[in-house]
Amino acid sequence: MDNDKQEFLIENAKKLAKGPLGQEITKFPLKFAKAIFFGKRPIRKDIKVEDNATITLIKSRSNLIGITCHHVISKYKKKLKEDKDFICQIGNTEISVLERVIAENKLLDLITVDLNNIKFKDADSDPEIGGYFFDIEYLVSKEIYKKDKIVLGGFPQILRERISKIEVLFNSFSVMGFIEEVKKNEYVCKFEKRYWVDAINNIGIKDVKQLGGLSGCPVFKINDKNRKISFFEFIGIVYSYMRILDEVFIVKIRPAKFIKQDGQLENLSEKNTT
Repeated sequence: MDNDKQEFLIENAKKLAKGPLGQEITKFPLKFAKAIFFGKRPIRKDIKVEDNATITLIKSRSNLIGITCHHVISKYKKKLKEDKDFICQIGNTEISVLERVIAENKLLDLITVDLNNIKFKDADSDPEIGGYFFDIEYLVSKEIYKKDKIVLGGFPQILRERISKIEVLFNSFSVMGFIEEVKKNEYVCKFEKRYWVDAINNIGIKDVKQLGGLSGCPVFKINDKNRKISFFEFIGIVYSYMRILDEVFIVKIRPAKFIKQDGQLENLSEKNTT
């Protein structure tokens, strides 16, 4: 494919993504995600928020469950041992996350948390973002193939804003792409920045130079037929990413098959982590 044709296709893809359909697709994963972060109490403007990631919101029957990465909560646990004033928040709601752990698996790099009976405070300018729990009894994809279309979304640290002494705004980011490789225990995607259109909340993609903060974010397969969007299927959780070139990122996804409907996690032997 010559360069002129390649650029033409890229520009057409960007125009499509900027339209109503593209905006709806990229917003979809963010409906089921919130930012999770920790820092010292009170989290004042002059005190650094230590770290933030993304927590995926799912439900099964009447249970509300959060999923994020094991390494995220492990870091919070370590900080808490060093300083009892460290707190964890989901959005702007403080949560005793360690008391709510359902299951954790270091090899999977996943942890599930009980989110029943929590009234979340708004932490985003759009109430739809982080406003829903995805029902994993339905539309969880069991068949994933190379070149399947996917969309993921979360809360990069670089887009975080302090809006008051006690509130933090987590600008959200999402991107569409394709599955590059299907392994037994993980899926691999490659994202090229030139194909990105924009971050949600009008934060330009030029500001997204790293993906720190996307750990724990949901990934959905875009299941379309005859070029018409049919539905989204939940396929897993982002647990690892790396920048391999200036504008190329590799993202690794832990498949949803490891998450049981009651929030428990399947076992994974150390020799079979990929």
